[in-house]
This record gives sequence, structure tokens and C-alpha cells, in this order.
Amino acid sequence: MSGGRGWAGLVEQTGHSGIRTFRKVVSTAGNPEQIASTVTPCRMVLINASLGNSSPAAVGDANVVAANATMRGTPLIPGSEPVPIYIDDLSKLYVDVQTNGDVVCGTYYV
Repeated sequence: MSGGRGWAGLVEQTGHSGIRTFRKVVSTAGNPEQIASTVTPCRMVLINASLGNSSPAAVGDANVVAANATMRGTPLIPGSEPVPIYIDDLSKLYVDVQTNGDVVCGTYYV
């Protein structure tokens, strides 16, 4: 990252026309859910598990698993820095949690 500007600086260098936020409550642990149910164009997503979660979540494709023993995808640890994902459509991302009702939140750039 040039100039110490972190992820925001990186997105600024590539350009974007807007910024949006999301909050996804995952009803049932072990059942991956799409972050967006309809096509949602984007350039980059910054995603994290909510600070209020009691356990990690995971992000990935439709086969993502958050369970410790069989985890698939990228782990999202509550309180950790957001994970950057470069993708063209928010609806391509799925999340799973270890505890019913846990939350994943983030920002996406369009």
C-alpha cells in the first residue's frame, strides 16, 4: 500500500463511483447464505464478522463452511481487520457462521 493509506488508498487508486454497506444476519449455522440475493455489481468488498459474534464466520462460494473441523473459505474473526475481496458481483459471495444469528457486515465499492 503506497503512502500508508491502507485498503481505502488501494481502491482510490483504481477508482470507484460509490460506496455502500451491508449487514447480513445468518439465520442457521451450517447453512451458507448469499450476501445479496440479487445481482449487485461491485469492484471490491471489505468484509468482517460482527464484533458481537461469539465465534468465527467464513466467506466463500456456495460451499463455504464455518465449522472449525471442516472450514472451507476465508475465516472471518470477530474484531479482526476486514478481509478485502475483489469481485464483480456481491451475490457471488456466501457466508456461513458457527452460531445461529451471527452477523457479517462490510462495505463494497461500485
